[in-house]
Amino acid sequence: KSKCLLADSDGRTHCQHLFNLSDHQISLEAVARALPASGHLNPHWIPQSRFCGGSVGANWSSYTHAISNHNLTAGLLEVVDHVTARKAAAARDRARGQVRTWLESQAT
Repeated sequence: KSKCLLADSDGRTHCQHLFNLSDHQISLEAVARALPASGHLNPHWIPQSRFCGGSVGANWSSYTHAISNHNLTAGLLEVVDHVTARKAAAARDRARGQVRTWLESQAT
């Protein structure tokens, strides 16, 4: 919508020129009709399911967090907290295992 309805300054480049639409032809419907033929020529129009080598759709269940575009900072911090907590827990478990192994070796 921001590109095709010219809310963004580069709308004509990424919408009208790509789809060969004039000011009076431009509409979301016209763009939707033109997308299959030429949308792949411009990265602004590539479906998100094709990001990361096309692995997003196939691996959707592996994603742990959906980050809102409205609060990107909070979403990214939540992911960082989750990942570091997991790594800290794994390091803690490894350390505990090493301590147990050492204690068992001392008991015999």
